[in-house]
Amino acid sequence: MSIFERKTDPYENYASLGGALFLLKLMENPFGGEDERLGKELFNLMHGPWWLRPIDFVIWRFKKVSISSIRNPKGQCNYKVLLRKAPQLFEDERKDIIKWEFKVGNYPIFGYVIPRTPNDIRQPVPQNIWGDGAKIDWENNSVQNGSLAFEGVKVVDIDNGDDMGILKDILKGNTPQNVPLKRNASAPPRPNPPAKRGRGQPTKIKAIEKAYNSLNMTDELDFSRTLNFNFPRISDKTIELTPSCATELGKGPDIKTIRKAVGKQFKADQKLFLKGQASVNTKEH
Repeated sequence: MSIFERKTDPYENYASLGGALFLLKLMENPFGGEDERLGKELFNLMHGPWWLRPIDFVIWRFKKVSISSIRNPKGQCNYKVLLRKAPQLFEDERKDIIKWEFKVGNYPIFGYVIPRTPNDIRQPVPQNIWGDGAKIDWENNSVQNGSLAFEGVKVVDIDNGDDMGILKDILKGNTPQNVPLKRNASAPPRPNPPAKRGRGQPTKIKAIEKAYNSLNMTDELDFSRTLNFNFPRISDKTIELTPSCATELGKGPDIKTIRKAVGKQFKADQKLFLKGQASVNTKEH
């Protein structure tokens, strides 16, 4: 076997720690929309008309708002916090929610034990590592508690049938680590892959941009909400206009790819939209 033969890791498509935290934002909102409302209020202050910026800065610096969906350390609801600190408060609460889910064992989690050697395989991450004293690096995808540490952590989405199916195969030993990317002769036939794109056909990024522009022209994007909220529309429109961008399971581009393709454009369009809304409100008053 060639040392340059490409191999795959059956755990690789599962979510990272940061990805699991991000997916929580796409799920049913645990804060009843309070985080979005305050986030929008803060955004409007930070991106308002230039002639109001000195006033907005003072408001941003000192304005307090009431939080009712998260209890403070004293167990109280409806307490006051600075508006500029509210987003971090909700982010910390999301981390606590998903950390609790990990601690009680609601999600299968795997990672490489540190220190790691080239032949290591991912091991189940014990539930007690998420308890008191856990040091979680959400960006670099690692967790440590005492002398036990894991990196390259992967979280299995128990609500995703495909993820759970792959996990069952892994645990049965049917999908070993570092499987060569060769089709097994005894394996069931795979669906026909999408036709290869020629040079003149659009890339996935171009296809997403095309779908975004189409939705924008027909006013089907909601700029009062986040890109995450609009993600399903953009993904579905992409494979509607460019079927070759669909995965073998018929799914469209994921949020990470869409953010890479149109994230900056969405922010710019959202800024123009919110400025227009602010002007309308000013005229009405």
